[in-house]
Amino acid sequence: MKYFKIFGPPGCGKTHSLMEILDQELKKGTPPDRIALVTFTKKGAEEAKQRAIEKFNFKENELPYFRTLHSMAFNAMSVGYGSVMTMEHWKDLFSSLGLSSKSIDHVQSGVAGSDLDGDLCNMVFNMARNRAENIIDTYYDLNLPLAQEKLELFQKVVSDYKEEHHLNDFTDMLEDFKDTVPVDVAIIDEAQDLSFLQWRVVDTAFADAQRMYMAGDDDQAIYKWSGADANIFRNREGEVRILNKSYRLPRVVWQLANNISSQIKQRQAKKWFPKDDEGFIDHRTDISQIDMSKGEWLLLSRNKHLLKTYSKRCRALGYVYMLGNTPSVKTKHLNAITIWRSLMSGNAFAKLDLLPVLKLCEAFVDGSAFDVADDTDTFTVDELVDMGALLNGGSWANLLTSISRTDREYYAEILSQGGKLDDAPRIKISTMHATKGGECDNVVVLSDMTKRCYTEYQDFPDETHRVFYVAVTRAKQSLFILEPKTEYYYKFNWSFVLQSGNH
Repeated sequence: MKYFKIFGPPGCGKTHSLMEILDQELKKGTPPDRIALVTFTKKGAEEAKQRAIEKFNFKENELPYFRTLHSMAFNAMSVGYGSVMTMEHWKDLFSSLGLSSKSIDHVQSGVAGSDLDGDLCNMVFNMARNRAENIIDTYYDLNLPLAQEKLELFQKVVSDYKEEHHLNDFTDMLEDFKDTVPVDVAIIDEAQDLSFLQWRVVDTAFADAQRMYMAGDDDQAIYKWSGADANIFRNREGEVRILNKSYRLPRVVWQLANNISSQIKQRQAKKWFPKDDEGFIDHRTDISQIDMSKGEWLLLSRNKHLLKTYSKRCRALGYVYMLGNTPSVKTKHLNAITIWRSLMSGNAFAKLDLLPVLKLCEAFVDGSAFDVADDTDTFTVDELVDMGALLNGGSWANLLTSISRTDREYYAEILSQGGKLDDAPRIKISTMHATKGGECDNVVVLSDMTKRCYTEYQDFPDETHRVFYVAVTRAKQSLFILEPKTEYYYKFNWSFVLQSGNH
């Protein structure tokens, strides 16, 4: 087999390069169903498949091996979804152990969202399996504030639970994978994020392929906590190609990015260049010193609980935003306020539409004729008052009191600033890990972190350098670094920032 390694720094068109490789293979006569493109995330696999469908006019069934590694392993097991551990199973299991978790919704990813015992047990459990090593070895390697006895009990109870209920989790599928996939070409995307176990699946699945293309960027390898090992990608044999032109990063952001990556001790050397734009970079002591009234913004922090610095500011100024994947204006509230304002303007609505709105209203009265009306019957505000269903009409901000006071004040501020509650959010607030792969015109980076992350930074600086490298390289035009508020923070080269910035 011939091996090729493609290193793609931020914004250098890695996905475009993979489509070019696909084009070349098709021109060689390789059938599309003899080409695999796999990645760890479902989002990455779907994006690659859609790109290929649009570019080459394929039908979806012509690309059977454009998928995640987990999906490929699941298909190989020939089992139904009924035999797969679900979120409810994990919640039941955590409850039986009396374990608390802030990351239960992401339990199968192994993310440790807190220092709670449940999150730490799950992180060690998943990391050990992805490393294919003894769980106690992983436990001592991580040196976490967790009792060994509790971890061993967690491991035993999970194993017993799955055996008793005849269940598998997604890591079981990778561990049990033994099939060879009938392809001639294998393309491995985001290769820096694969674990030892996942590479074992890759080597097993594509043992009969003629060519393997591995693409990624070891400087953006930020999933070590889940068992990912960028050293495997970097050290594998293969003809190396560096994508050397960024179409995202302006010069000053590129300079700071190189300053950060130069501090990473274990990395593939890369010579690459910025786009033809100067850009803007500066530091601020507080988020209040940044004018975010126009444009698209991405606000980043190392840890989830620090995101409130951003959301508090956005709410005070009446900006609509996204916190992760959650809109700041709750859909339930948006619908209720929209209907209420229209109702107060004299419009009529069906009972089915009015009922969830009226239940938020302090002036709503149970026991009126409204209760026995048909769902399709329509009512105006005057009719609701006349029949005794409403004590009175008035402003939604005063009467929809089941919406919290802080939410009502925030929504009122949006409207007072001339905005609309259904405006598309132009500000996104996110952790650095969750934004990987994204980009934005204007980026703000908070340098603070938790004490545990800071300790890891002191002991294993490469991982933290990579996380902040990912953060600053999301910026397409302007980058703002917020100075720390605590003693636990990432040490940017401030003199470098000042020299690079536009003042």
